[in-house]
Amino acid sequence: MYLFMELAVLFLIFVQYIVNLTTEEKREGQVEEGQAVFQEIEEQNNNYSTEQEDAKEVISQELAKQIEDENNVSNQIESENSVFNENETVSNNVLLKNKTIVKNKVTSNEKEEKNRAENQKIRVLLKTTGNRGYYHDSVKLVPSEDCVLSLVGNSKKTKILKAGKSVTFKKSFSWLKKGTVLLTLKKKGTIKINSIRRTCGNPSYRGTLELTKTKQGIVIINELLLEEYLYAVVPSEMPVSYGIEALKVQAVCARCYAYSQLGSSAMEGFHADVDDSTSYQVYNNIAETQDSKKAVDATKGLVPITGDGKMITAYYYSTSCGYTANISDAWEKEDKEAMAGKTKESNSNTYLIGKPQFIKQKEAEKKLDLSKEENFTNFLEKETRQTYDSAFPWYRWTVSISKKSLQESIEEHLESRWLANPSMIEIIKNEKKKKESKEEDSYEKKKEQLGDFEEIELVNRSITGMVTCIKVKYSKGAIFVYGEYNIRCLFSPGNAKIKRQDGSLVSGLSLLPSSFFCMEKKGKNYKFSGGGYGHGVGMSQNGVKTMVEKGYQWKEILKHYYQGIKITSINALKQ
Repeated sequence: MYLFMELAVLFLIFVQYIVNLTTEEKREGQVEEGQAVFQEIEEQNNNYSTEQEDAKEVISQELAKQIEDENNVSNQIESENSVFNENETVSNNVLLKNKTIVKNKVTSNEKEEKNRAENQKIRVLLKTTGNRGYYHDSVKLVPSEDCVLSLVGNSKKTKILKAGKSVTFKKSFSWLKKGTVLLTLKKKGTIKINSIRRTCGNPSYRGTLELTKTKQGIVIINELLLEEYLYAVVPSEMPVSYGIEALKVQAVCARCYAYSQLGSSAMEGFHADVDDSTSYQVYNNIAETQDSKKAVDATKGLVPITGDGKMITAYYYSTSCGYTANISDAWEKEDKEAMAGKTKESNSNTYLIGKPQFIKQKEAEKKLDLSKEENFTNFLEKETRQTYDSAFPWYRWTVSISKKSLQESIEEHLESRWLANPSMIEIIKNEKKKKESKEEDSYEKKKEQLGDFEEIELVNRSITGMVTCIKVKYSKGAIFVYGEYNIRCLFSPGNAKIKRQDGSLVSGLSLLPSSFFCMEKKGKNYKFSGGGYGHGVGMSQNGVKTMVEKGYQWKEILKHYYQGIKITSINALKQ
């Protein structure tokens, strides 16, 4: 009996030993697995010095000064209206399923609301070099301070990346297979991404970086305070040489636009608010400067509001033609009255009503009717009164495009513009009978019914001079195209040389400089004579420069471009 009990006790002791041994083996296995994950980074850190030096490239003085040149203002803002463009969508479900990442919604906590200007963050999707797309093959970065590497939703799995050490994340990196990798600086600093190239070289980012693997590549999100985001938006959108007062105007407009994008659905698939390209606002193409920081800090949290207390949409662009546009001119389809050649002013967004930009106040008070071809042509070619934009190269321009090139551009872009917004592209079969093709027909089927390409015509011009509708004639029908962006896209100059008023030549633009133009057929070519650069709605950035030189303060300038507004703190607005 006692022998049996002793044997039983010995058996229990043996079992407990086996259990302990197994548990210890599992624990050691987990540690080894973790060490293996970190080893990927440690091996790269050991090779830091040689790799980083090899990766560095010298930026020419010409490129570094490019933003200071007015020409670059125009190049950077070539797609300023692409806020209306379609964004790329994520076909991979990793981003959508990763519920541990929560899109940065506008703060609603009462305490945070009072300090919204201090606390509000924004999530920025970073594009690849040349803004070609959202998916990176690899991500090479260097933190300026010690950086904590962790998995989102797993606070126990962390690793410290040493300051100044280079590390490359490839799609094969084991952590990326398990979820989103988060990089958080231990002290205030920046993380430089050497695998991205911008005008300023390799950009450095405040805040945190999130890396998520998808089938197409690695997606990078930079989350940071909205006010600090503006530090690198302002110099990327306006040359710092324009001075602090002009930069304050840009800062307020950029802030207004940024807040309008928070919580929007356009980038929801990426769990972001905006990207860093002209599709939204250019961010970190030019690094933040002391002047850009001063301009943002001096206007901290300030935004323009309408008379009923709503924050405005502060549209801006490069250069006006001497007359700003009504918002309805640019992005709304005309009604029957407009198609009959009549014009009207929009009764919505009254702070975005077009008006002359003459420097002399008395001249600016009287509005013109530029809807007639003769009036607009005279305004372009014979107007001698100075405007805030008349000293800049893009104020007047001409370009000759062959009929063949225009046809190719129209055929290339028409379907994508129709798919983007079918209501702005009207396809009509048998024009004389006004018989419209069936609504449910595909674009290809609608297009096939039209026959051969023949000519293009200007159908309507607004009271501000903007071309708002064109007709593409075919042998068996016609296509009516509405909206300044659609028109500029279809009339893409491509390699045709655009001559600006200072005699300089520019080529390679994907959009016509503006929709303020006259068109004349000359043999096998179409000659376009136009004015301004951009969509023409709201604030002209070059106009701001002149107004500052004339002694206007930033609040006065904002009230000039956005009529009837007040300036208030974002903290005072209800969400």
